[in-house]
Amino acid sequence: MSENFFFILSQTLGFFVKLDNFLLLLALFGLLLSWKYHKIGKILLIISMSSLFSLTLLPIGTFLLAPLENRFPYPKKLPNEIGGIIVLGGMEEITSSAIQGRPQFNGAAERIMVVPKLLKKYPNSKLVITSGSYPNFNPNIKGGHIIKQWIKPLAPKSSTIYIEDKSRNTRQNALYSQQFKENNLPWLLITSASHMPRSMGVFRKLNWNVIPYPVDYQHYPLSINPHFSQNISQLRRAGHEWVGLLAYYLNGYTDTLFPSPHKSQH
Repeated sequence: MSENFFFILSQTLGFFVKLDNFLLLLALFGLLLSWKYHKIGKILLIISMSSLFSLTLLPIGTFLLAPLENRFPYPKKLPNEIGGIIVLGGMEEITSSAIQGRPQFNGAAERIMVVPKLLKKYPNSKLVITSGSYPNFNPNIKGGHIIKQWIKPLAPKSSTIYIEDKSRNTRQNALYSQQFKENNLPWLLITSASHMPRSMGVFRKLNWNVIPYPVDYQHYPLSINPHFSQNISQLRRAGHEWVGLLAYYLNGYTDTLFPSPHKSQH
């Protein structure tokens, strides 16, 4: 499957794999059917409404996020020398950044917030920020440049910042950033904890020696939590990653379905 076709397909199917979108469409379909097929329409409405109500109470999202976020532990000790630091985009808000004329970030901002501390430890290292344009927005506005605008004043003068601005997904993040890799020294890979398993699978597939540096943890202790927006947000994130893991594995972008801290473990 070509890179462009995979991207278009993933964006199209992405809408429907979000459970809340599916349930709302199911409710609408049930409502339309109820005008003529009362029983079927009523059943669909009951299923969709009861499911949505359950999502407001049950921590399904955090249950699905926990194994993703706990898969690759936070590094207790870092090496004395690294090849560089690579930050996967996704924390930047392109639309609001363009409107406000300065960098704006979302809840995944820790991806870039941890970088100044790491650059102090590795002042001469390369920093690669990989993020291209987003679908349905001006393709000339690149996420990587928004991130660089924020980090550049905080970086040591000895650091070198590179921007990879053509990628539109995790596979392309790794593939297009290889141009900045000069040796086999380990790189620090920074991304959200839930996204780390898929990211590690992709980088390993390309034989890139990376150390996982997970941030942006979102799961909580399991409990009844009547907070619809939070539960839906967690469920969307978890669903996106689990479906992404399967899609990347089936398309040959990763070698294992659920990448492990130990390469040999499947």
